[in-house]
Amino acid sequence: MKTYVTHGLYIALAGFAVALLLFVAGLHSDSARLAVATIIHTVCHWGFGILFITLAVRERRAAADPNQAFTYGDALWAGVATALWTAIFNLIWVPVYFAVIDPGLNDLLLQAQLAKYQASGLDGEKLDRIEHGLRISLSTGGQTALAFVSAVIGGTVVALIVGACFQRPARPVQA
Repeated sequence: MKTYVTHGLYIALAGFAVALLLFVAGLHSDSARLAVATIIHTVCHWGFGILFITLAVRERRAAADPNQAFTYGDALWAGVATALWTAIFNLIWVPVYFAVIDPGLNDLLLQAQLAKYQASGLDGEKLDRIEHGLRISLSTGGQTALAFVSAVIGGTVVALIVGACFQRPARPVQA
């Protein structure tokens, strides 16, 4: 259990650190820079997720009895449990970031999305309905829910792949 919590915390803290660095670097200050910040954060978060889920699975495999099989299910569970803890820690840092550290980011995300819809030719009532939905999904609560679900789904996808790489058959008993 300690392995899952520790590595889940590392993933969440790494995502928080990247977000803070992007904020300090000014990439969360306008729409033009926001696209670059989103790409950087996504790539970094996937990289940290893959790294720490892999390390968690390896640590669990190393701790398992070497004479027993470390099955795909064992490896998968280690990855999924790590992803679940990441999602739980995201419930802490995402609202803090969006509500306290960078409260203007929600509006910036909204304006960037609305500008894309306006550029595609939407206006009037359709744009108003879209804006209402975006205000809900881009709110602090919406972003927190998205971070939770993304961590669970993304972490599970990584765990499915990592689990296939780190399973180990049982050693034959030597007489």
